[in-house]
Amino acid sequence: MLASIFVEGFVGRWIFHRFLKKLFIRYKGKKQLLILADNLDAHKVAEVKLLCMESSNVFVLNVPYFSCSNPIEFFFGLLKKRLRHMVIDNKDHIVQQVKFVMNDFSKDELRSRFSLGFKKTISCLQKELESY
Repeated sequence: MLASIFVEGFVGRWIFHRFLKKLFIRYKGKKQLLILADNLDAHKVAEVKLLCMESSNVFVLNVPYFSCSNPIEFFFGLLKKRLRHMVIDNKDHIVQQVKFVMNDFSKDELRSRFSLGFKKTISCLQKELESY
């Protein structure tokens, strides 16, 4: 199961806390949940961790952000390198350059980059879970 919440504006700890409470009520007695969260401040507060512990659900913070494990950064790096020496007149010019850079990659190369980043993230998560 994948659950998410869409909020316009700032997501504070109480919004996230209410979201988790609703999830825990919905699945109480049915299944234990694994809550995988990024390192947003609202995810790291004591109230959230306590709520997860009291509900017998597992709460894991994702690894801190590392650009090397995020393949989109490879693409952005090439795009920035290309755009750095250009005068951008308008939004259409940027879109044109993004398409140009995208066309420089084969599907296999993109797949390989994303696969490598995903494998690095999974490896870090496995190490984190082993500590529980």
